[in-house]
Order: sequence, then C-alpha cells, then structure tokens
Amino acid sequence: MPPLDWALMEMWKEAGIPVEAVLRGIDAAFDKYDRRAKKTRKVNSLAYCQQEVLSAVEDLSEAATGSTRDPAATSIPNTALAAYFERNAEQLEGCKHPAAACWR
Repeated sequence: MPPLDWALMEMWKEAGIPVEAVLRGIDAAFDKYDRRAKKTRKVNSLAYCQQEVLSAVEDLSEAATGSTRDPAATSIPNTALAAYFERNAEQLEGCKHPAAACWR
C-alpha cells in the first residue's frame, strides 16, 4: 500500500470518520468506476475514493440527525480494522500477479 494511502487512512481516523462511511465511500467510488464506459486509467490509490468517502460522511451525518444512536457504538474497533488491512497487505505481498509488484 502506498504511503499516501496510509496517510489518508490516518487522516480519516484522526478526523473521526466512521469506518462505515469509509467503506461506503470506497464502494461508491468503485461502483462509479465500474459504470464508466472508458477505463483507460486504473485505480491505484485510496485518494480516488476520497470524495465519495466525504460524501458518505455527509450522508451518514444527515441520516443520524434526530437519531439517538451512538455512531461510535456501531463502528469497527481500530484493532479489527488494522488486522483487516494487515491481512490484505500480506495477501498482496504473496500474490504472483504482475500488478501486485506496484504494492511492494
């Protein structure tokens, strides 16, 4: 994972962005990418997803207005998130696909 991606994740964490919003934003960004007619440029960074993550934060914030639920109570613990990213990084390192070389 490029250092910029780690910095972006750290920024989202420090800003208190819920993991739910991050995952929704990433999904939305890739859904938009999949719908594109021309896919000449590849997604190679989480920065591609940044605008959708911020949009998801706004959507969750609007949805929570008037809600009594605690957003922190349903978020994924940082340790679980770190384990998830570590597990995926290890899988990428073991990958023999030529595109995996860009992650090392």
